[in-house]
Amino acid sequence: MIYVITGPTASGKSQLAQRIALQIGAHIINADAMQVYQGMDIGTNKDCHALYADIPHHLFDIRKPNEGYDVASYQKDARAIIDELTEKDIPIVIVGGTGLYIRAALFDYVFPNETTDENLYYQDKDTAALFARLQEVDPGSAAKIHQNNRRRIIRALTIFDGTGTSKSVHLERKAPLPVYPAIFVAIDIPRPELYDRVNQRVLDMINQGLLNEVRGLMSAYGKDARGLQAIGYKEMIAHINNQCSLEEAIEQIQQATRNYVKRQLTFFRHQLPINWFSNGDSAYDFLLKEHHHG
Repeated sequence: MIYVITGPTASGKSQLAQRIALQIGAHIINADAMQVYQGMDIGTNKDCHALYADIPHHLFDIRKPNEGYDVASYQKDARAIIDELTEKDIPIVIVGGTGLYIRAALFDYVFPNETTDENLYYQDKDTAALFARLQEVDPGSAAKIHQNNRRRIIRALTIFDGTGTSKSVHLERKAPLPVYPAIFVAIDIPRPELYDRVNQRVLDMINQGLLNEVRGLMSAYGKDARGLQAIGYKEMIAHINNQCSLEEAIEQIQQATRNYVKRQLTFFRHQLPINWFSNGDSAYDFLLKEHHHG
């Protein structure tokens, strides 16, 4: 079984994930888009000590900050790990606040613009043949797409081949179909308390040496490295470049993180079937009960 522990920044996901993983002998898979990057530890609140504990971890520190990594790459990597662990009957805990990563890994989420093996197959076919196939498998989309619009034809065929449904059904379906059985939990902290936690976390990061971490990463990878565009890093870079004071950078990080929390909550409440709990203990008890009953 897959146990997904998600929720907004500063809600206590990592602690809960480590606690339940230790109890049930699970592996932890990261679902935080920034924790995939090496060296970005303080600014992403990566619990480095836990990574070397008795819990096997996956998809942490797998890319340098100047290397590309996206949701399609995450989907491929996460599913490969899930399949391997499931075959060995090892419980899985997925933890992180990047909702799109979670949705892509566990639901029938396809990437029509990605150059996949199927797209390479399409490239060998002429447009007329592709349109004829679209008329056969998805007449609704074929009626809306011009027969010479190759890009849109391939997009619709990619969706059909990836989901078994038409483009319109796939895009309009409010509840995407799960690829794996999973239980979702999150801790529902009152907004004022959550914002206080966010503000304090930023101060803690400063005290832990975020500024020096950013300086080191800039020296190694340059200020324009993809990972360094993350919240907390780009503001520190602006301060290092004398574009703002440290106090202003801290306020900007806090505000940007609070805004991110708002977006996270909107996504979680509308896109994932989450069981919400008022605290980590109740979420832990629920997960333990589900594991024993499963």
